Amino acid sequence: MKTLIRNMMSKSVEKSYYLKKGKYNKSFISKLFDFIISRLLLFIVSYIISIQKTHRIIASIIISLGLTIGISIILYLHEEKVLKQKKLDKFNEVSHSYLKKQISTFTYEEFNYILKTILSNTPGISNVQNVDTYIYATYFGAKTAIYLDIPINGEFTYPGKITKITRNAIENGYNKIWIFSTNEFSSECFNLNFKSLDIELKLISPDELINIMLNIGIKPKQKIIEKIIQNEIYSTVNVSNIKKSIIKNDKAKSFLIFSILFLVLSFISDKLFLYYLLCAVIFLCIALVIYLLNKTINLDESKIK
Repeated sequence: MKTLIRNMMSKSVEKSYYLKKGKYNKSFISKLFDFIISRLLLFIVSYIISIQKTHRIIASIIISLGLTIGISIILYLHEEKVLKQKKLDKFNEVSHSYLKKQISTFTYEEFNYILKTILSNTPGISNVQNVDTYIYATYFGAKTAIYLDIPINGEFTYPGKITKITRNAIENGYNKIWIFSTNEFSSECFNLNFKSLDIELKLISPDELINIMLNIGIKPKQKIIEKIIQNEIYSTVNVSNIKKSIIKNDKAKSFLIFSILFLVLSFISDKLFLYYLLCAVIFLCIALVIYLLNKTINLDESKIK
């Protein structure tokens, strides 16, 4: 039983993290409390409307239950769909960040291995061979020179280096040039113009490289990414706020307002006087419980201080 409750609380934390963009300030009990109250309110409202239309208690209860359950299922399915997409987006985001850190530490051999794996999964590539810091290949019949740049100390790849690489490739008879870098290219690199030399230059930044890697299945181990995400999730938990989340005074005020509203309705409607009065009493009791709990917690905290 404890394991079941622990798993439910864990899932509640994760769901709140994904759907509330990281700020987790509600306990599992608080969320359960909110769920029950919202469904109770939905049932009461639908029952009141139904009893006015049908004037039959049993039929109204069945209709209200059906409506409450139906809406709850629709909301649940929608939430699960959104949650699934957000989990996937988060997994890809963390995988991307993780790979970017890994790439910045690549040795030439590691970088070379990754690029050869990418090329082997690229349609139209053939005749792949290593020559110094270049990989020469044929891409749909065109001679292609691929350069692996690993800037020292995380520096940018600058235009001077691009120009040197390009000239060297042209001298060896290559008119397609792809340059991969473990760090970013400086903005000036993208303003270089070699059209007069009849060549095609492509600069592949770390972000583009990572997207290619992910698309062909070069990914970090799932357990590593899941552990990073779990650490991030639970680092956002605010214990103090969790304790107070179920007993905030604003909740007590909300239920008190509902109580007053139903009390007013009970005096307006003679036929539904008892129903409205019962609802007013229920919400007044809930407001009173929350208020007393809040007082108790505040008293305990003042004693500790």
